[in-house]
Order: sequence, then C-alpha cells, then structure tokens
Amino acid sequence: MIDKMPRAFLGVAFVLALGLVSCGGDDTGFDESGRYLNKSYGFSFIPPKGWTWHEGKTGECDFVAGAYQDDDLYVYVCANQAPLDMMASANDEENCSQLVKYIQGKFHGRHVECRTTHIQRAKALSAMFYREVLGHGRGLIQIVNMTAIVHNGRLLMMNATATGTGPESAKSVFGRNLDDLTTSAGSFWLH
Repeated sequence: MIDKMPRAFLGVAFVLALGLVSCGGDDTGFDESGRYLNKSYGFSFIPPKGWTWHEGKTGECDFVAGAYQDDDLYVYVCANQAPLDMMASANDEENCSQLVKYIQGKFHGRHVECRTTHIQRAKALSAMFYREVLGHGRGLIQIVNMTAIVHNGRLLMMNATATGTGPESAKSVFGRNLDDLTTSAGSFWLH
C-alpha cells in the first residue's frame, strides 16, 4: 500500500499540473473548439487553423492577440485604453469621425471608410482602410478591415489584414483569403 501511494500522489500531481498549464493561470487560453478567450480584456475569437499565434504589445496596441500566416495575412485584436468620449455620441457620423481620426493618428490609416455595425446588439463601428507598413526592408501596403467597440473602458479593435506591394495587390491577397479572414473576424465576441 505504501509503494502505491507515491505513484498515486504523482499521478494526481501530474493531472493537476496539466490542468494549470492548460488554464494558463491568467484567464486566457484556447478551448476545445479553438476559440481564444481573454477574460482580462473581455473578448474571444477563433483564429484560422494552422496560422501562427502571437500575443504581446506593439507600438499601436497596449495588448495584441492574434494569428498570422506568412508575412501577408494577420487577424488580431488590438486593445488600448479608450480615448475620452470615444464612440459615446448618439450621432453615428460623429462617432465615425472620431474613429477615422484615431485610425489616421494611431495606425496611419489612409482612405478610411467607416460605418456603424453591432456586436451582440451593442453598437460598434466598422472601418476599412489602407496603410503603409515595412516588410523585407521595403514599403508595403496593408488593407485593414476593423471592427471597433468600447468595452469596459477599453477600445477593442478586431482587425483582419492583408499585405501586398500596392493597394491592388493587398486587395487581391485579401480576396484570395476572404473566408479565413472574415470567418475569424466574425467570431469576435465580448465577455
């Protein structure tokens, strides 16, 4: 009986350790369906299967979580402290104007188009824009499809991007990968 006790104890400890690793310990991680959940920031989404996962901080985002494929496709949530009164107006045009200025300043977005949308019946904004990015030591153009919402004092931006050598090239990359990009972006959910 004594010989079996250490093995049983080790078995239980191993199972508990696996549980802690899978939970992540910080309210983030993936469930069995492949959905990434971040309780700290209050969102989840399903990245495309087989893409490379990334979390961290960028010059544009206080926190970023997303997946990319090669150098030209990226689906991610960017979380920042919401600017004062961001998207707080009853006037949709005013809210869009605020988001356009934010995108132009923070993301260096050009040709920004904005419209209202909803996430779980909450008012949100959808924007499409181009921006210049560096890649392989040269300037590239990235097309960005963004859904933005203020949630718990943070501006959460679900972005689906495609990069090319110019606007037409970026559009072509986006179009060829439309299913992966829109399915993942469409799985964005608030918690």
